[in-house]
Amino acid sequence: MEGVGSYAAFRVALAHAPSGTSAPAVLSRLQPGRYWSQDIGLSIMLVLDALLPDWRAQVLREDPPSVYALLAQAAGSD
Repeated sequence: MEGVGSYAAFRVALAHAPSGTSAPAVLSRLQPGRYWSQDIGLSIMLVLDALLPDWRAQVLREDPPSVYALLAQAAGSD
């Protein structure tokens, strides 16, 4: 789950950004487009963060669900 690592980098960068810096401004500084798989993974984690607040607890365990299962859960479907 490359997206989890990219998400962690985003959250650290956001926490240490100058006051008033927007999330999109921080994202633009993370070299988007350099590695497509990290960009897609980060995008998925940001969607999950908005729709499924407890995704981090589910992912950071011994037997995490797939990204597809988390997206289905966020969408309210099985």
